[in-house]
Amino acid sequence: MTDGLKIKALSVDHFRYKTDGSDWGTVGSIELARPILPGQKAQVKIEWSYPLSRRSDREGQIDPQTFFCAYAYPRISVYDDYNGWDRLQHVGRQEFYNDFNDYNLKVQTPKNYVVWATGTLQNAEEVLLPEAAKRFKSSFTDPDVVHVATADQMKEGNITAQQDWNTWHFTAQNITDICFALSNHYVWDAGNVVVDAVTGKRVSMQAAYKDGTADFKQYVDWGKYCLQWFSSKWPGVPYPYPTMTAIQGFADMEYPMMVNDATLEDLKDSRLTLDHEVVHTYFPFYMGTNETRYAFMDEGWATAFEYLIGTEENGKAYADSVFKAFRVAHYISDPSAEQDQPVISMSSQLSGVGYGNNAYVKPALAYLALKDLLGDTLFKKALHQYMANWNGRHPIPGISSIHLIRLRSKT
Repeated sequence: MTDGLKIKALSVDHFRYKTDGSDWGTVGSIELARPILPGQKAQVKIEWSYPLSRRSDREGQIDPQTFFCAYAYPRISVYDDYNGWDRLQHVGRQEFYNDFNDYNLKVQTPKNYVVWATGTLQNAEEVLLPEAAKRFKSSFTDPDVVHVATADQMKEGNITAQQDWNTWHFTAQNITDICFALSNHYVWDAGNVVVDAVTGKRVSMQAAYKDGTADFKQYVDWGKYCLQWFSSKWPGVPYPYPTMTAIQGFADMEYPMMVNDATLEDLKDSRLTLDHEVVHTYFPFYMGTNETRYAFMDEGWATAFEYLIGTEENGKAYADSVFKAFRVAHYISDPSAEQDQPVISMSSQLSGVGYGNNAYVKPALAYLALKDLLGDTLFKKALHQYMANWNGRHPIPGISSIHLIRLRSKT
């Protein structure tokens, strides 16, 4: 592990504050020298350092030359109209609550290192050799999977520009976070898929992994399928961003426009893991839900959609068996204990099986039951209204049920 983030300099509207963040924990505060009044804007500048952990999980070193960098920069806490400044510490399983931002990311690396990140690569012609850049460009229109970088090409130094350092430039708009990965030996596959038949919008699906990894060799094809499926069936909203990139790591974790998955021998299990992490794009990254307090508002939806796409990919019998074995196997055995708390309970106050039940199992079963009760047409109408109303905002528990009640009363 490391000593964590260090603040080197912090200023608000050019007034510099004396702090290095060493006493902050995962959340800290400063007392402003001048208040920021309603309707005013403030410019915050922070210079910081963050050494990556040598132990990889959600972030850190995957192998000696491969790294995944996430949650590595300071950000301003969300200020909302029901909690004020959100100041919950991140010390358990609970995840994050961020505002929507536009990002301009530049990553400087030695030659022969490829960088993958949230958003769109802006300078492929500068950081890639001409043939590699040509292959990368073709992946946005070619119907087949394009091998942008093979193991031999990486080993021979035939992928990146051969200057001492390359600066990779990515941009992303209206998203809640950004992260990146880099490696000097991972292979790089890419393809594309149409996610909106009306507009013809195409999304780039990419994968970076150790050569010969059986499941990741299929990740681009799997990703193209699930992006199209989620866009047209459930939730039935066209994938809202330009890219999705999968990195072979250890986390089995979602990030905006990226996933960090472990390799699995069971290919069906591996594919369901990808499905689950990709659909998180909608919940929470498109919806802005408060994962720290109410994980069921994203994990419950992701688990329900994982079951629905799994039914189509593998058949209902298999999907049922996996859902029962993995999602329900450790369900409530002692209803008097933490295992059976109201779903509305704050996720930050739960742990172990109690957290899993509330975040994944109970809400997924409730969403699926409500779908059966209302029927697909009305359920999807309510879901789309909820998503349209709260995309880019911060929904709170109860909003979706209110919409469903109103819609049902009109039928």
